[in-house]
Amino acid sequence: MACGTPVLAANSGSLPEVCKDAALYCQADDTSDIAEKLVKMLSDETLLEKMKNIGLEHVKQYSYDKSALRMREILRYIE
Repeated sequence: MACGTPVLAANSGSLPEVCKDAALYCQADDTSDIAEKLVKMLSDETLLEKMKNIGLEHVKQYSYDKSALRMREILRYIE
């Protein structure tokens, strides 16, 4: 995402929570669904551009600095 690459992710675990609307989702254990979603992504330039732009905007909320500050807050809390 941070490189402007559209993302196909499994719709399980924490991925939907983390990626939100910046990814296209598939069933991780369904190869037909994975293939269908890949074809959908690769055959639709408008979708690819939209996902690229949404992804680039989405990743702005994440940074090493923010993560480090949050981890410091957590560590202070548990001390």
